[in-house]
Amino acid sequence: MAAAAPWADLPEELLDRIFARLPSFADRACCTAVCSHWRFSAMQREHAGPPLLPWLLRPSTTGGSYFHLFSRRSSDEPGVLRHARGARFLGSFPGGWFIVARGQWRGYALLNLATGERVRLPDGLRGSETPDELRVGIHPSALLILAATKSPALTADGRYIVAAIASGHHKAVGWSPGMDRWMPLEPPGAGESHWWNMILLEGFEDVIYYSCEQHEGFYFLTSEERLLVFDSEFDEDEGGVPVFGDFTFYSFPGRLMTAPPEAGQSVTGRYLVESAGRLLMVKRFSSPERGTVSFQVFRLRWRNSLPYWQRSAVLIGQLLFIGRGCSRAFQTGRFNPGHIYFLDDAEGFRDSWSLVRTGKQYRCSDAGWCSYFKQFVMKRWPPGPPPDCSPWIWHFH
Repeated sequence: MAAAAPWADLPEELLDRIFARLPSFADRACCTAVCSHWRFSAMQREHAGPPLLPWLLRPSTTGGSYFHLFSRRSSDEPGVLRHARGARFLGSFPGGWFIVARGQWRGYALLNLATGERVRLPDGLRGSETPDELRVGIHPSALLILAATKSPALTADGRYIVAAIASGHHKAVGWSPGMDRWMPLEPPGAGESHWWNMILLEGFEDVIYYSCEQHEGFYFLTSEERLLVFDSEFDEDEGGVPVFGDFTFYSFPGRLMTAPPEAGQSVTGRYLVESAGRLLMVKRFSSPERGTVSFQVFRLRWRNSLPYWQRSAVLIGQLLFIGRGCSRAFQTGRFNPGHIYFLDDAEGFRDSWSLVRTGKQYRCSDAGWCSYFKQFVMKRWPPGPPPDCSPWIWHFH
């Protein structure tokens, strides 16, 4: 009887099928430990063409580095941030694009790290003054952006909109090519609107561009889990600048927010992510001693033209990568338990004043992944360079 062939001789097409069916980073790490050939094959698959999963970008004034998720390998990239050294990263989307601030609170731009292509964004806001507590050393019309995202091309000639969450009185702002300043995204007569004054008392947690039968536009999520939806339009007579749009506010009357799983825990993040055409809200629970301890996922559903949040007990075949302004979902194609991969990104939203300080260090220790069904949280990602300019962020290919 002939001896069995070694694992290193496994045909490449079988390796393709094995790697494609692994549901989590931990499983892939174990797989690459079988033999050196398997590890080499895993690394080749990550770097050959657009990889299935994102990389973790760890910005720093020293140059930055990547954590390669598939092979669980860190790589120092001194030149990766040559186009944005010292920048704070505010959002990311497929194609290697990011929204950045070069001076923490100024120098905003759309930036492609690979090519260096840059689209300058304005620093100021139309008809606005900077809040009193932020005026020291800052131009009176400056804008402090916390998170931002971009729409797809909305017209035949590629026009798009960038929407952002800002600190201060104007919490939702937007911009499109051709505008010299950001525009407050507010309904006419906002100051006299009861519901608008109500959401101004709440924090804005996340923003996403999402299209469904009811709306196509930007969804802003508040700390009370309400939604502000902005359906933007382009005025062709004004050269395509979005000068108007419809605002819809959903307050979910009668809904009680779910309590933390255990006493002493609190909600430290709410995120919006689209998965297979569905809009999900991910809630993150933390304790003072252990940091992030669990997650809950809710799906936005509609009944008689009114939305409601429905709790999802399982995430079958889904990998959710969450972060403010940089959340994406991936389908594994298998009937496997879902996983959530999360960043340590709450600090800037809780203390926006700290963003204008120099020499600060962002906390990145409370990042990792969670097996959603078991609510098992793991935080063993390797440390990167000093996070002295920005929290970590996902790099989507």
